[in-house]
Amino acid sequence: MPNCLELLELARSGDAEGIVKLLREGCDPNVRDSGGKTPLHMAAGGGRINTTLRCLTMAPIQTLEIATVEPHYI
Repeated sequence: MPNCLELLELARSGDAEGIVKLLREGCDPNVRDSGGKTPLHMAAGGGRINTTLRCLTMAPIQTLEIATVEPHYI
């Protein structure tokens, strides 16, 4: 079983292909860091467009928990 916490770092760094690999190996797309952020939050919050799209397209929509963190306003 892969280390699913690695998804968080891959999302933060923008490694879309690494995310695809771990999701195909069975990682939970909703793994969270200590602050409750998922890989989707990390990718979108960091402006990693391709990685954000991979997070959205690789996980079944029923499993994505999108609105779980308070919104951030710029």
